[in-house]
Amino acid sequence: MEKLTMNAEEVMEALGCSQNYAYTLIRKLNAEMEKEGYMVFRGHVNREFFLKKMKYKAD
Repeated sequence: MEKLTMNAEEVMEALGCSQNYAYTLIRKLNAEMEKEGYMVFRGHVNREFFLKKMKYKAD
């Protein structure tokens, strides 16, 4: 079973970005999810939400 969340290492690997940028992106996406009423976990981002926002997955 695939994990429901991604940590900074996985975001870095998916995007080829720095650790600093990965954490910045995670915070931004989590803030967006919180606004929509979802529970978030610090330092992790929901995998499906990440893929949707990065356009790796269709709506």
